[in-house]
Amino acid sequence: MSLSGVTFAHELGLQLFSVRKQIEQDLPQAFSQIYQWEIKVVEGGRTLYGHPVEEYRNRLLKTTYKL
Repeated sequence: MSLSGVTFAHELGLQLFSVRKQIEQDLPQAFSQIYQWEIKVVEGGRTLYGHPVEEYRNRLLKTTYKL
């Protein structure tokens, strides 16, 4: 599904908790999928779902998400 051309009053975001199982299994693939959904704002939480903080941070920066 593509949201190209749709205008929102606020940016559309995603709680990473919603895709926690995918993040636990394959962090790069999960973030890539979120990016393909054209979601650029994500809400983090207290957990990194088993990933080292540097890997998690670098993946966020690579995909240019706003946290």
